Amino acid sequence: MRVLILAITLVMASPVYSAQSYMAWTGTELLQRWMVLNEGCRGGAGDDPATDRACEERNQVDAALFAHGYCYVGNYGATSRWERGPASRWARRGENAVCHN
Repeated sequence: MRVLILAITLVMASPVYSAQSYMAWTGTELLQRWMVLNEGCRGGAGDDPATDRACEERNQVDAALFAHGYCYVGNYGATSRWERGPASRWARRGENAVCHN
């Protein structure tokens, strides 16, 4: 619970960036930001504006990660992850991979 409160607090206190401004970030920075935003998006209340902001900003980070050559691999659950490089390199049998290169 403390992690969720911390994540939501960080999302609310931090400025919202556009996908364009995220392009200058490193892959490591983007992945760290994505994890915080994902926690706020998936763990937040559906009627809370902070949840909507976290989800919207996470989508901006998604776009930057795709532009940096990352793929979202897995079945959209707890085992999903970001991997750099072609999907064929990372996807295991039965997993989906989304790449926008």
